[in-house]
Amino acid sequence: MIQLKTEAVPAKEADIKRGDLETAFSNGEFTVDEIYETPIEHHHPMEPHATIAVWEGAHLTLYNASQIVNGAQHAAASTLNISPENVRIVSPYIGGGFGSKGGQWANLVLAAVAAKMVSRPVQLA
Repeated sequence: MIQLKTEAVPAKEADIKRGDLETAFSNGEFTVDEIYETPIEHHHPMEPHATIAVWEGAHLTLYNASQIVNGAQHAAASTLNISPENVRIVSPYIGGGFGSKGGQWANLVLAAVAAKMVSRPVQLA
């Protein structure tokens, strides 16, 4: 069990009041009323979206960079209408997906479909 020093324990209940915006604006010495816009941003990791798909009978192995491995497994299984237990995801360490490796892109399933059609492993990037 971890013992905290008394300095680390709050002396009173946390303040959860957010404040009164209208009062603050009306009593403030200066106010700024402006609209700021931020341009659209895109994910640009150095690693491309790529998948290698290998079928071994009814079992599918997908080599796919993913921040959410079980999400990739369930996305592939549900899209291909196969059991998640028949889908194995091999995902190397993601050094910086910046969110673009969180969801699954078309390459995951397209590689699997192509590998099934040609009866051999397929790499798609």
